[in-house]
Amino acid sequence: MHLILIRHAETAWNRGGLIQGHQDSALTARGLQETTALLTALAHAFPSVDRVYTSPAGRASYV
Repeated sequence: MHLILIRHAETAWNRGGLIQGHQDSALTARGLQETTALLTALAHAFPSVDRVYTSPAGRASYV
């Protein structure tokens, strides 16, 4: 079994040095690029995934 913990990618608040806590902030263009690269790498390394758990925050999902 593999367990991988991943923090969300760069957000506008991260870029400004702000702590988000329970607030939400959209991913920046860089954050979207980071997320795309990560998803590509994970899909290659783990072609079969049984479960994914994520925060309900918008910065933690990729649509």
